[in-house]
Amino acid sequence: VPPASPAEAAWSTPITAGGPSQMTTDAAGNLYVAETGSNRILKYTPGGTLLKAIGSFGTGQAQFNTPKGVSVEPGGAIFVADTGNDRVLVFRAVTEFEAINLEPVQVIDDLATPYDLDVSDGGTPFTPADDRLYVANTGRNEVRRYVREDGTWRLTGSLGDLGSGTGRFAGPV
Repeated sequence: VPPASPAEAAWSTPITAGGPSQMTTDAAGNLYVAETGSNRILKYTPGGTLLKAIGSFGTGQAQFNTPKGVSVEPGGAIFVADTGNDRVLVFRAVTEFEAINLEPVQVIDDLATPYDLDVSDGGTPFTPADDRLYVANTGRNEVRRYVREDGTWRLTGSLGDLGSGTGRFAGPV
């Protein structure tokens, strides 16, 4: 049996030990994993090499309590559904001397158990005015919509309520 390439070897080992919940990729093909049990976000190369692990248990700017969702917008901002802290954290990736750091940009609170999220660039990646952030706000049985105005995400609407009819949810996830 021939030896595995470094990429194959990396992918043949466990990626996480703390229970991955959601994942996404960026424009370069890097993989981001919400490692819920370890309260952190992991970033891997397309070949499976760990580039960065951020987070620990807590309520600070780079701390999480059971993060469940992660999304990356085309411009590189990283969004984390910090489920246990009832908030969404927005980070900007900063690369200095080959080190990758995440800089907190915004905290979106007034949420109840946000479980997952997604970002849409509206089809025009260089026009932030049509960007949308959708959050499955599970504790309130709704999906919230945010738009970016002057660099800040602002709530513009929600849909849903508890129930089983049209437009109703029993905990969207």
